Amino acid sequence: MPEGLPLRHRPRRNRHVLVMNPDPRATGEENALRRLLILTLGRLARGQYEDISNTEIEQVDAGSETSEALATDLLYREILRSLITFSKFSVGHSEPGALEDVHSTLQRVISLAGPLSESLDGVADTPIVALTTFPGPHHLASLLRISLGAVADNLLVSIPNPNGTDHGAWRDWITREAKRWPLIWENHKAAIATGFLDVGSSMIMTTPTGTGKSTLSGLKIAATLASGKSVLYLAPTHALVSQVEFDLNERLSELAVAQSLDELTLDETVERLPDIAVMTPEKCFALLTFAPHLFQNVGLLVFDEFHLMSAAIDPTSPTGIRADRGSIDAMLCFLQFGQINESSDFLLLSAMISNGSELKDWLENRTGRPFVAFDYEWKPTRQLRGCVVYSHTELWDFTAQLSNGITPDVSVTPYGLFALDSNWLPQPNSPSALKPLSDSPIPLGSGFITRT
Repeated sequence: MPEGLPLRHRPRRNRHVLVMNPDPRATGEENALRRLLILTLGRLARGQYEDISNTEIEQVDAGSETSEALATDLLYREILRSLITFSKFSVGHSEPGALEDVHSTLQRVISLAGPLSESLDGVADTPIVALTTFPGPHHLASLLRISLGAVADNLLVSIPNPNGTDHGAWRDWITREAKRWPLIWENHKAAIATGFLDVGSSMIMTTPTGTGKSTLSGLKIAATLASGKSVLYLAPTHALVSQVEFDLNERLSELAVAQSLDELTLDETVERLPDIAVMTPEKCFALLTFAPHLFQNVGLLVFDEFHLMSAAIDPTSPTGIRADRGSIDAMLCFLQFGQINESSDFLLLSAMISNGSELKDWLENRTGRPFVAFDYEWKPTRQLRGCVVYSHTELWDFTAQLSNGITPDVSVTPYGLFALDSNWLPQPNSPSALKPLSDSPIPLGSGFITRT
């Protein structure tokens, strides 16, 4: 095990086809056009851009009876048309200039719906000024102009082409994927802004569980495949290898096929690795030893749960650490791959590491490659945290008996203290609850725990 590995563990913490009713009137809104606009806004909020892009509005009859209502509906029709244009761009059905069309259409609605003064001469002895305005379309267009501009920055199709890739292959894959997941999260956007998708860029990703590391790794893998290189994906267990193989084929089958090599024996002949080879570090170390030529075309090594390279802290050991066979094989695999393939990028994934910046320096020194340490705390979900607590009075009696050399004979009532924690909340004052965990007191004991 090389000296100085500075790992510190972090505590665990079908395409839908829009089927439109020929008469989209519904209870609550008799106007067909406005009803369709309401439905479209709901789909927009849910990210169903593919459904919206299939919407036809030219044959929808609003049924307006007055000139004022007709003018309002014409403005709403323009807003609806802008939403359809935006959705088509979001799923790759139109060119980047479509966003300018959306903005100009909404701006035109705002101008037409705004206050219009008209002087009525000859109607009365004193001049009369008539003020005409359409507040509904004006307010909606104003909100959409701002919100769609913000959403556009988080569209999958807005990701720039990574340097060093075949832009045609990358853009084709992005367009297909946008029909399934058109939006990226803010942490995805922050990671992409570092340039880690470019060929020649490596990253240590130590973000918490549930922050979309799989999505980011999929993007990096796709960029590598679009550069003409293959990918090596290391997962710590056989079960995870199978799961990763399935997940990657679900997402990347249009670009390449992921294949597990865990069942491959050293007696079997392999002329080349698959485009996406998935295996455990132990299997990879064996192949690196007996068939190093297989790894010459690998452009990316993804190491999932890479904290497994770290030795465990062991106070009983003379060195203070204990390295098991798994961590040794993982470290040797990583170092030997770097010696055999000096041009490959690395993507190291773990939610268990708290000192990513320190590890970045260590890896750059070991590999001679630049790394980006990415630890973005935001996550889209709330987390329920809890601990067991006891009454201070009951614990005082317990510790008093221990101090007097008496075997404690104290029964206590355990409580669970639960709190909701969410990184997207601006304030840490999240709700909490204190609940008993037992209907009756239970004996509290003492002793020593020996780790083997």
